[in-house]
Amino acid sequence: MTVKNVLGFLLSFTVVFYVALTLFGYFCADKLLFHPHTVAYDTLMPVIKLKTADGEIISAVYLPGLTAKYTVIYSHGNAEDLNSIFPALLALRRAGFSVFAYDYHGYGESTGHPSEANTYADINAAYAYLTETQHIPSNRIVAYGRSLGAAVSADLASRHNLAGLVLESPFLSAYQVVVPIPLLFDRFTTDAKLGRITCPLLVLHGSLDDVVPFSHGKAVYEKANSPKMHLWVEGAHHNDLPQVAGKHYAEAINAFKETLPQ
Repeated sequence: MTVKNVLGFLLSFTVVFYVALTLFGYFCADKLLFHPHTVAYDTLMPVIKLKTADGEIISAVYLPGLTAKYTVIYSHGNAEDLNSIFPALLALRRAGFSVFAYDYHGYGESTGHPSEANTYADINAAYAYLTETQHIPSNRIVAYGRSLGAAVSADLASRHNLAGLVLESPFLSAYQVVVPIPLLFDRFTTDAKLGRITCPLLVLHGSLDDVVPFSHGKAVYEKANSPKMHLWVEGAHHNDLPQVAGKHYAEAINAFKETLPQ
Protein backbone atom coordinates (compact mmCIF):
# COMPACT_ATOMS: atom_id res chain seq x y z
CA MET A 1 0.00 0.00 0.00
CA THR A 2 1.38 3.36 -1.03
CA VAL A 3 1.76 6.34 1.27
CA LYS A 4 -0.99 8.08 -0.68
CA ASN A 5 -3.36 5.16 -0.09
CA VAL A 6 -2.50 5.09 3.62
CA LEU A 7 -3.16 8.80 3.94
CA GLY A 8 -6.42 8.42 2.05
CA PHE A 9 -7.49 5.58 4.33
CA LEU A 10 -6.63 7.56 7.47
CA LEU A 11 -8.51 10.60 6.20
CA SER A 12 -11.59 8.54 5.37
CA PHE A 13 -11.42 6.79 8.73
CA THR A 14 -11.15 10.15 10.52
CA VAL A 15 -14.16 11.57 8.66
CA VAL A 16 -16.28 8.48 9.34
CA PHE A 17 -15.23 8.43 13.00
CA TYR A 18 -16.06 12.14 13.38
CA VAL A 19 -19.47 11.72 11.76
CA ALA A 20 -20.19 8.67 13.92
CA LEU A 21 -19.26 10.56 17.09
CA THR A 22 -21.45 13.48 16.09
CA LEU A 23 -24.46 11.27 15.33
CA PHE A 24 -23.97 9.30 18.54
CA GLY A 25 -23.88 12.51 20.52
CA TYR A 26 -26.91 13.94 18.74
CA PHE A 27 -29.17 10.93 19.34
CA CYS A 28 -27.82 9.80 22.73
CA ALA A 29 -26.80 13.06 24.38
CA ASP A 30 -29.71 13.37 26.79
CA LYS A 31 -29.18 9.87 28.19
CA LEU A 32 -25.48 10.60 28.64
CA LEU A 33 -25.82 14.13 30.02
CA PHE A 34 -28.67 13.77 32.49
CA HIS A 35 -28.93 11.45 35.48
CA PRO A 36 -32.11 12.51 37.25
CA HIS A 37 -33.48 10.70 40.23
CA THR A 38 -36.87 11.26 41.80
CA VAL A 39 -36.77 11.93 45.51
CA ALA A 40 -39.16 13.14 48.17
CA TYR A 41 -37.98 16.40 49.72
CA ASP A 42 -37.25 17.00 53.37
CA THR A 43 -40.55 18.02 54.98
CA LEU A 44 -38.82 20.99 56.64
CA MET A 45 -37.83 22.48 53.27
CA PRO A 46 -40.22 25.25 52.06
CA VAL A 47 -40.93 24.10 48.49
CA ILE A 48 -42.39 26.41 45.84
CA LYS A 49 -43.98 25.06 42.65
CA LEU A 50 -43.36 26.88 39.36
CA LYS A 51 -44.90 26.25 35.94
CA THR A 52 -42.47 26.20 33.01
CA ALA A 53 -43.15 27.31 29.44
CA ASP A 54 -44.05 23.74 28.40
CA GLY A 55 -46.56 23.34 31.23
CA GLU A 56 -44.46 21.15 33.53
CA ILE A 57 -44.20 21.85 37.26
CA ILE A 58 -40.76 22.26 38.80
CA SER A 59 -39.91 22.56 42.47
CA ALA A 60 -37.92 25.40 43.99
CA VAL A 61 -36.75 26.77 47.33
CA TYR A 62 -36.50 30.44 48.31
CA LEU A 63 -34.36 31.43 51.29
CA PRO A 64 -34.58 35.23 51.63
CA GLY A 65 -31.99 37.06 53.67
CA LEU A 66 -33.39 39.90 55.75
CA THR A 67 -30.54 42.28 54.90
CA ALA A 68 -29.39 40.75 51.61
CA LYS A 69 -28.78 43.12 48.72
CA TYR A 70 -28.40 40.37 46.12
CA THR A 71 -30.33 37.19 45.35
CA VAL A 72 -28.59 34.09 44.01
CA ILE A 73 -30.28 31.81 41.49
CA TYR A 74 -28.52 28.51 42.18
CA SER A 75 -28.40 25.90 39.38
CA HIS A 76 -27.12 22.56 40.64
CA GLY A 77 -25.05 19.88 38.99
CA ASN A 78 -26.04 16.54 37.54
CA ALA A 79 -27.40 13.80 39.82
CA GLU A 80 -28.23 16.43 42.45
CA ASP A 81 -31.49 17.81 43.80
CA LEU A 82 -32.76 20.38 46.26
CA ASN A 83 -32.28 17.97 49.16
CA SER A 84 -28.63 17.27 48.43
CA ILE A 85 -27.67 20.90 47.76
CA PHE A 86 -29.50 22.41 50.73
CA PRO A 87 -26.29 22.79 52.80
CA ALA A 88 -24.70 24.74 49.93
CA LEU A 89 -27.73 27.02 49.79
CA LEU A 90 -27.52 27.71 53.51
CA ALA A 91 -23.82 28.52 53.15
CA LEU A 92 -24.60 31.13 50.49
CA ARG A 93 -27.29 32.67 52.67
CA ARG A 94 -24.80 32.86 55.54
CA ALA A 95 -22.50 34.69 53.11
CA GLY A 96 -25.12 37.45 52.89
CA PHE A 97 -27.26 36.46 49.89
CA SER A 98 -30.90 35.65 49.48
CA VAL A 99 -30.94 32.28 47.71
CA PHE A 100 -33.34 30.75 45.19
CA ALA A 101 -32.74 27.23 43.88
CA TYR A 102 -34.77 24.90 41.69
CA ASP A 103 -34.81 21.37 40.31
CA TYR A 104 -34.68 20.71 36.57
CA HIS A 105 -37.36 18.79 34.69
CA GLY A 106 -37.41 15.22 36.04
CA TYR A 107 -35.19 15.92 39.06
CA GLY A 108 -36.43 15.66 42.62
CA GLU A 109 -40.18 16.24 42.59
CA SER A 110 -40.18 18.21 39.31
CA THR A 111 -42.23 16.77 36.46
CA GLY A 112 -41.20 16.28 32.85
CA HIS A 113 -38.03 15.04 31.19
CA PRO A 114 -34.64 16.77 31.24
CA SER A 115 -33.08 18.21 28.12
CA GLU A 116 -30.87 21.17 27.29
CA ALA A 117 -33.85 23.24 26.18
CA ASN A 118 -35.78 22.32 29.31
CA THR A 119 -32.96 23.38 31.64
CA TYR A 120 -33.14 26.82 30.04
CA ALA A 121 -36.92 26.80 30.49
CA ASP A 122 -36.38 25.91 34.15
CA ILE A 123 -34.02 28.78 34.88
CA ASN A 124 -36.30 31.10 32.92
CA ALA A 125 -39.14 30.14 35.28
CA ALA A 126 -36.89 30.81 38.27
CA TYR A 127 -35.82 34.18 36.86
CA ALA A 128 -39.43 35.14 36.11
CA TYR A 129 -40.48 34.26 39.65
CA LEU A 130 -37.81 36.51 41.14
CA THR A 131 -38.30 39.44 38.77
CA GLU A 132 -42.09 39.32 38.34
CA THR A 133 -43.39 37.82 41.59
CA GLN A 134 -40.73 38.95 44.06
CA HIS A 135 -40.03 42.16 42.06
CA ILE A 136 -36.26 41.76 42.32
CA PRO A 137 -34.49 43.75 39.58
CA SER A 138 -32.17 41.88 37.25
CA ASN A 139 -29.16 43.91 38.42
CA ARG A 140 -29.63 42.49 41.91
CA ILE A 141 -29.59 38.86 40.77
CA VAL A 142 -26.47 36.67 40.76
CA ALA A 143 -26.51 33.40 38.83
CA TYR A 144 -24.51 30.62 40.51
CA GLY A 145 -24.07 27.37 38.61
CA ARG A 146 -22.17 24.20 39.44
CA SER A 147 -20.96 21.83 36.69
CA LEU A 148 -24.02 21.27 34.46
CA GLY A 149 -25.64 24.19 36.25
CA ALA A 150 -22.72 26.42 35.28
CA ALA A 151 -23.72 26.07 31.63
CA VAL A 152 -27.34 26.87 32.47
CA SER A 153 -26.31 29.91 34.55
CA ALA A 154 -23.99 31.18 31.83
CA ASP A 155 -26.83 30.99 29.33
CA LEU A 156 -29.03 33.14 31.58
CA ALA A 157 -26.22 35.66 32.07
CA SER A 158 -25.73 35.86 28.31
CA ARG A 159 -29.38 36.93 27.91
CA HIS A 160 -29.97 39.23 30.87
CA ASN A 161 -28.14 42.06 32.58
CA LEU A 162 -27.39 40.29 35.87
CA ALA A 163 -25.43 41.61 38.84
CA GLY A 164 -22.92 38.77 38.63
CA LEU A 165 -22.14 35.19 37.66
CA VAL A 166 -20.40 32.40 39.59
CA LEU A 167 -19.29 29.28 37.72
CA GLU A 168 -18.15 26.35 39.84
CA SER A 169 -16.43 23.54 37.88
CA PRO A 170 -17.66 24.78 34.47
CA PHE A 171 -17.03 23.15 31.10
CA LEU A 172 -16.49 24.78 27.72
CA SER A 173 -19.18 22.59 26.17
CA ALA A 174 -20.66 19.22 26.98
CA TYR A 175 -18.98 17.23 24.23
CA GLN A 176 -15.57 18.79 24.81
CA VAL A 177 -15.49 17.19 28.27
CA VAL A 178 -15.15 13.84 26.49
CA VAL A 179 -13.69 14.74 23.08
CA PRO A 180 -11.16 17.62 22.95
CA ILE A 181 -12.34 18.81 19.53
CA PRO A 182 -15.49 20.73 18.54
CA LEU A 183 -18.32 18.49 17.31
CA LEU A 184 -21.43 19.37 15.34
CA PHE A 185 -24.63 19.55 17.38
CA ASP A 186 -22.67 20.18 20.59
CA ARG A 187 -24.66 20.83 23.76
CA PHE A 188 -24.37 23.48 26.46
CA THR A 189 -21.86 25.57 24.52
CA THR A 190 -20.75 27.92 27.28
CA ASP A 191 -17.64 28.91 25.32
CA ALA A 192 -19.81 30.42 22.55
CA LYS A 193 -21.75 32.57 25.06
CA LEU A 194 -18.92 34.03 27.13
CA GLY A 195 -18.48 37.00 24.82
CA ARG A 196 -22.04 38.16 25.57
CA ILE A 197 -21.53 38.08 29.34
CA THR A 198 -20.41 41.41 30.77
CA CYS A 199 -21.28 41.16 34.47
CA PRO A 200 -18.63 40.41 37.13
CA LEU A 201 -17.55 36.76 37.02
CA LEU A 202 -16.07 34.33 39.53
CA VAL A 203 -14.76 30.97 38.30
CA LEU A 204 -14.04 28.17 40.80
CA HIS A 205 -12.38 24.88 39.89
CA GLY A 206 -10.53 22.05 41.60
CA SER A 207 -7.11 21.02 40.30
CA LEU A 208 -7.96 17.30 40.61
CA ASP A 209 -11.46 17.44 39.13
CA ASP A 210 -12.05 13.98 37.66
CA VAL A 211 -15.38 14.80 35.97
CA VAL A 212 -14.78 18.18 34.30
CA PRO A 213 -11.07 18.68 33.58
CA PHE A 214 -9.39 21.59 35.38
CA SER A 215 -8.33 22.87 31.95
CA HIS A 216 -11.97 23.71 31.18
CA GLY A 217 -12.27 26.03 34.15
CA LYS A 218 -9.05 27.80 33.21
CA ALA A 219 -10.14 28.11 29.58
CA VAL A 220 -13.54 29.51 30.57
CA TYR A 221 -11.79 32.10 32.71
CA GLU A 222 -9.35 33.06 29.94
CA LYS A 223 -12.13 33.45 27.36
CA ALA A 224 -14.41 35.47 29.64
CA ASN A 225 -14.71 39.24 29.68
CA SER A 226 -13.50 41.34 32.59
CA PRO A 227 -14.21 42.01 35.39
CA LYS A 228 -13.42 38.48 36.49
CA MET A 229 -11.87 36.57 39.37
CA HIS A 230 -10.89 32.95 39.91
CA LEU A 231 -10.18 30.51 42.69
CA TRP A 232 -8.18 27.43 41.72
CA VAL A 233 -8.42 24.93 44.58
CA GLU A 234 -5.37 22.71 44.79
CA GLY A 235 -6.30 19.11 45.59
CA ALA A 236 -10.05 19.55 45.12
CA HIS A 237 -12.07 17.04 43.08
CA HIS A 238 -15.43 17.59 41.42
CA ASN A 239 -17.66 17.24 44.46
CA ASP A 240 -15.56 18.59 47.33
CA LEU A 241 -14.41 22.03 46.21
CA PRO A 242 -15.88 24.13 49.06
CA GLN A 243 -14.71 21.63 51.66
CA VAL A 244 -11.15 21.46 50.34
CA ALA A 245 -11.00 25.22 49.78
CA GLY A 246 -12.09 25.88 53.36
CA LYS A 247 -11.86 29.54 54.33
CA HIS A 248 -10.58 30.43 50.86
CA TYR A 249 -14.02 29.64 49.42
CA ALA A 250 -15.74 32.13 51.74
CA GLU A 251 -13.01 34.68 51.08
CA ALA A 252 -13.50 34.34 47.31
CA ILE A 253 -17.28 34.75 47.63
CA ASN A 254 -16.86 37.83 49.81
CA ALA A 255 -14.29 39.38 47.47
CA PHE A 256 -16.62 38.70 44.54
CA LYS A 257 -19.48 40.48 46.35
CA GLU A 258 -17.32 43.59 46.51
CA THR A 259 -17.15 43.68 42.68
CA LEU A 260 -20.94 43.69 42.24
CA PRO A 261 -22.78 46.91 41.35
CA GLN A 262 -23.49 49.04 44.39
